[in-house]
Amino acid sequence: MTLFFIDTALDVISTLKKIHSLLRPGGLWINLGPLLWPGGAQAKIELSLEEVMSVIEEVGFQVLTDSPQLTRKTVECEYTADKDAMMTWIYKAEFWVARKV
Repeated sequence: MTLFFIDTALDVISTLKKIHSLLRPGGLWINLGPLLWPGGAQAKIELSLEEVMSVIEEVGFQVLTDSPQLTRKTVECEYTADKDAMMTWIYKAEFWVARKV
């Protein structure tokens, strides 16, 4: 499982390949997190959601779509809040479950 992690990679393609290599055939990868790419000038590339999904398939994953709970979606996640200051950070996080094929 990767939680608020993918967009911290300086080389997201290598990171996705590494995740793939760590799983057994048929293993599941669950992801939840935004795609903010805070690496700035250090990151090799900053991919859009559709580009990330394309790379996921290219490295050998199949994104699951067989049930509403597993279907890829955008989820609003409260990251931090201060009720006294009336401030809340809400991230639009991407959720998917993928199987190593």
